[in-house]
Formats: sequence, C-alpha cells, structure tokens
Amino acid sequence: INEGTRNSPFWNFYRRLCDDGYNVLWNNLDKFHPENKQRLSWEQGIRFNSPYGEDKLSVLQREIKELKPKVVVLVVGNKKYTASLASAFSVSEEELKKYEPNTTRYLSEISSVLGLENVSVLWTYHPAYLQRKKLYCAVLQAIKEHFAIEKRSRKEDSL
Repeated sequence: INEGTRNSPFWNFYRRLCDDGYNVLWNNLDKFHPENKQRLSWEQGIRFNSPYGEDKLSVLQREIKELKPKVVVLVVGNKKYTASLASAFSVSEEELKKYEPNTTRYLSEISSVLGLENVSVLWTYHPAYLQRKKLYCAVLQAIKEHFAIEKRSRKEDSL
C-alpha cells in the first residue's frame, strides 16, 4: 500500500476500529471494476450484485452467510450504490432509499429492511465524505456505541 492510501480516511477509519479491539474485515460491494478503474454503470452494478444460483443469493449475501458477522457497516452512502445494494438483497430500491444516509441522518440501521437476522447492518457515508463534512468522529463514535450495545445484547441473550 502506498503512503497516500495508507493515510486515507477509509484506512484510518478501519484502523481506529481495529485499534479498539474490533475484528474488522473490509469488503467491496461491487466486486468487479472495469480496467480503467471507473465505477460500474448502473446496469452493471445491478447485474453483478444480483442473486443467482439455486439458492438465489448474491455474492454479498453468501459472504455474510459464510462469515457470520455480528455487525456489518456499509460505507456506501453515495446514492449511486443504492441500486447495487438493493439488487444484492433483492429489496426495492424505493424502499431502501428511505434509509439512505442524508444530511440529517448520517447512520441508519437497516438489518430488517435487508431481511437479515442475527446481524446488525449500519449504513453510512464513505469516511472521506464524513471527514469533509466534519462528521467523521461523530459517526465513528456512534458505530462504536452500536458495537457495544450489540455486544451487551448478545451477552444477555446467552445467559
């Protein structure tokens, strides 16, 4: 990793969660990118993120099923990714848009919208955007507080 990438808002965000003792795995919603490193077109994003196979699961759904995370944090607040996310979970893009991060709500809990049980899914903007809007620390703190609540809840459930 080059120096510029290592000090990017995304990697700093990632390291701050790791430094606080969280086991963090990063992943991309869009798994395929054209050679010119541009984003997928709207149509490509939907097609590549759609469920497939006999079980009708998307790549992202398969990863969540296999890895069994307790919390998933989606840092894809950019509206261009809403269609890909909706496609990956077979939900209506219109329904998902109701929960998109916006200027008054920078973090949304969307597990029930995505039809996921036993995993909490938070949706926010990319750390670079959060940093530009001076929301980086507040959102990072809110995510950590959510992790702590999830941890307490799971501990109580096991008693």
